[in-house]
Amino acid sequence: MKSILQEDERYCYYCGAYASDRHHCLGGSHSNRVYCDEDGLVIKVCRRCHDKLHSSATLSRALRKKAQEAWEAQSTAEDPRKEWMKRYGRSWV
Repeated sequence: MKSILQEDERYCYYCGAYASDRHHCLGGSHSNRVYCDEDGLVIKVCRRCHDKLHSSATLSRALRKKAQEAWEAQSTAEDPRKEWMKRYGRSWV
C-alpha cells in the first residue's frame, strides 16, 4: 500500500534527497511490519536519514506518533484508538 504519510515517495521524508530506503514506521515484530505495509505506515528515506532514524529514539518516537495520528485520522472505526490498540498493542499519542 502507498504511504499515508508521504505524497511523493521518490524523495526522503526528512531531507528531500533522493530516497533509496523504505522504513516501517513501527518496527519490532514481524506482524507490526506486515500491518505497516497493509496500512501504509511506511516512508521513503535516504540512507543518511534512515541511519538517523535507527539511532535516535526521539526521532523514532516522533515518527510513531505521526503514524498513529495519520492512521486514526483516516480510520472509519467507531473508536480509532481502540482499533489501533487492538492492531498494534501500544499507543504513541
